[in-house]
This record gives sequence, structure tokens and C-alpha cells, in this order.
Amino acid sequence: MAKLLSPLSDIAIIGGGVIGSAIAYNLSRSGAKVTVFERDHVASGASGVGAGIMSIIPEHDRSSPLFKLGAASIRLLKDTCAALKEETGLDPEYVPVGLLRVAFTEQEEHDLKQLQLWAQLQRMEADWINHDDLMQTEPALSEGIRGAMYTTGEHQIRAVKLTQAFARAAAHRGTDYRLTAPVAGLTYQGERVTGVRLADGSQVSADHVVIAAGAWSSQLGADIGLNLPVRPVKGQLVHLYAPARVMRLTVMHGIGYVTPKVDGTIVVGATQEEAGFDARSTSEGVAAMLGVGSMLVPALSRAEIAEIKVGLRPGTPDGLPILGPAPGWEGLTIATGHFRSGITLSPITGKLLAECIIDGTVSPQLTPFLPDRFA
Repeated sequence: MAKLLSPLSDIAIIGGGVIGSAIAYNLSRSGAKVTVFERDHVASGASGVGAGIMSIIPEHDRSSPLFKLGAASIRLLKDTCAALKEETGLDPEYVPVGLLRVAFTEQEEHDLKQLQLWAQLQRMEADWINHDDLMQTEPALSEGIRGAMYTTGEHQIRAVKLTQAFARAAAHRGTDYRLTAPVAGLTYQGERVTGVRLADGSQVSADHVVIAAGAWSSQLGADIGLNLPVRPVKGQLVHLYAPARVMRLTVMHGIGYVTPKVDGTIVVGATQEEAGFDARSTSEGVAAMLGVGSMLVPALSRAEIAEIKVGLRPGTPDGLPILGPAPGWEGLTIATGHFRSGITLSPITGKLLAECIIDGTVSPQLTPFLPDRFA
């Protein structure tokens, strides 16, 4: 395939979250001249709110291609974090300690054991821990838990620090971050995108544009008649100060979770609300998350609330991200719709899309996620 760009062509990325910054980092390593346009500040959206749980087992559809993409991303994670820390001095707080999915009922135990068998068939290390052994491993967990599936290949990280590390490393290599610079639309000639139009009316030309604007991506697509069916899905999380370090492992039950962080705080999340672009915290949402926390770890009912965070995650109709060249347009790549998997998928998304932009190589790994499925 003919190359799309020379290594020194101008590339404009819309969005300074973890996806836009991961792409900028990988492009900058190739010597590309990159500018990132961010409507607020780095990690000001969902990337700065996420709990950083690197979960790759599909929540519902076990045939989902997200599993293979997530597994590929996890394989990059350790070396990526080490490189970012060395280059920037920022520690993404990568902790490869594994994850517990717990069962309170006989049916939940049956379902998790079926999931365990599936995970083992995918060559994941997945073990069943009975109640007594679980209480030895994590004594602060609820006595009502019957058992748990433990996977060693699902880790955790500090989402905001990973995003900041990607951005700082990209900046060190020459990427220009233009903050508080919201993009209102794209400029184009014929079927080629030629740059971006900022909210203040100014225009910036670019040989290639990447839409990585998370929940705001659909508006940019609509500007040129491109269907990007991305919607905001509100998530509320509660950060707690525990009286002592009460747990070591991330614990999940349904869509709820409790995850301890390196600084001693514990994150409890997260709601899934169809509330448009309303990013306000609510008493109902906070109460629900506090209920999740105390259900899984009763001692958290006495923990101090440190912070309440709200993020708008980019959801899609089929639950899959939208990744790759925009159909019908030259000079435009899409990288959005990661929903709850943006942090997990950021290493592989950055790598594959940088390759796609620089030399025109569309990896087979991207096939299930290409934008033309919505054309």
C-alpha cells in the first residue's frame, strides 16, 4: 500500500485524552510533526476520571473482538509504562496484581465458574478461590461472598497519570499541545480533510487529522456528513480514604468495582447513565456507589469521602470503539468510542493508528473496529 504521509508531515489530533495522547506519543516516536488540540486540559475528560482497571474479559459478549485487542494492549503495557516513566519521570503506577470477580449467590458462582473455564480456554490464568481462602487473601471482603474468580492478567494503573505521561513524552519529542483550544469543525477540499477550524474562527492546516475527541467526536463527524454514532455515557465514581490499607486487589461485581490505589485511596465505581452531556454528580449516583463499596468491603462504610468524580465515556451502538481511516475521506482517521476500555486499549490504539497514519498499514487487528461499519 502506498504511504499516506512522509514522516515529517503535519498531523492534527483533536483530543488530549489518553487515546489522543497515546497516538501523539507513537507518532512523535516516528518523527512526525504533531499538534494536539484540546478543548480544556490534558486528561480533563473521561481519561482523568477512570479508575484505571485494566480488565479485558468482555462483560457480556464473550465473542467480542475487544478481548483479543485488550490482550494485545496488556502485553504492551509493562514496557510502555517503564518507557514513559524513564522518559518523563511520571509514574503511571502500573500494578500487575490481578483482579477478583466475586459471587454472592449460587447462580453468580455458577456463572463465574463458566467464565473461568472460558478464560482458561483463552490461555488466561484464571483460578477459583473459595470463601475460606478468599477471606485469608482479602479479609476485609464481605462474609457474604461465596467465592471469586481470580485472574492474574488483568491489572491496574492510575488513569490520569498514564494520560499525562503519554502527553509529556509526546511533548518532549516535539508534539505541540494547544490547550483550551476547542475545535468546532474540520476544513476540507473535495474529499480531502485539510485541517481544523477552531471555536474562535481560526483555521489550522494539516496533512492529516485524527478525531480522538471521546464523547464529543460525533459532532465533529457531523460537520462533514460523517456518521460517528458516539454518545456520552455518564459515570460517577467515589474516591475514599480508608482508615487503614484494607485491601490489595481490585474487586468486581457486575458493573461495580472497588480498586485500591498506590497512594492508599480506594476508588468505587461506576454508574452507567444515559444523561447526555450532564456531568454533574448526584446524590443518587454517589449513594449507589457508596452502597457498592460497603457491600463488597463493609469497612468502607466508615471511610472518608475524598473526592467525587464524573466522566462522560464515549459509547457506541455495538459497544466497540471506532478505529481507522474515515470512509469517503482522505487525510482523516477516527479513534473514539472506547467506552470503559479507553485506558486499557490506549497502548495498542496508539501503536496501530500511528502505523496506519504514517505508512497506510491497516492492521487486521483493526478490522472489527473500522469506521466503515457505520457508513
